[in-house]
Amino acid sequence: MYDLPLIVPSSGSLPMLQPASLKNRVALFSVLWGFLLVLTISALSYGIGKNYIREARFHYLYDMVGRVCADLDARLLWRQHLLVQAAKQITPQQGLAEPESARLIGTLQYLKGPFNSVVLYGRDGSILADYPTLSSLHGMNIADRDYFRETRQSLRPQITGPVQTRGQLQRNIIIFTVPLKDANGHFA
Repeated sequence: MYDLPLIVPSSGSLPMLQPASLKNRVALFSVLWGFLLVLTISALSYGIGKNYIREARFHYLYDMVGRVCADLDARLLWRQHLLVQAAKQITPQQGLAEPESARLIGTLQYLKGPFNSVVLYGRDGSILADYPTLSSLHGMNIADRDYFRETRQSLRPQITGPVQTRGQLQRNIIIFTVPLKDANGHFA
């Protein structure tokens, strides 16, 4: 083996690296290669972690939306059930007159909690009574509305999608309808 002499400058500082030596080049290449390898692994880990977090967030939101929808379905069905039970208590004779309608709607005041208002329509679609009483509804006819026609034809309860109200407010509401039937089971 050959001993290479170490040349130490007289100032007492460490020897300087010589860039031209093969050892130094290999060491520098190894450090750069290791740095690039660490950087590549970090970038891949970041991408995998980002996708994992995105997927976890998606599953969380999917679960939340499912729970909200199930809760909303249960609330809608509960309200529909209340309205069906209320309609079973009413059996009109020969159609409804306005004084009888006002009396009937007064017996349904307990529905005011789950509903903003309760409205009683005549066979022709005209509003006979409402609770709470809104003067803007009196004389209005909804015979042209799909929910009224469908309820009248099917004789089954209906829950609409959002329907835009008429009048000044122009707000979207969901309407629950239940047909009143006479003693023969016909639309009253």
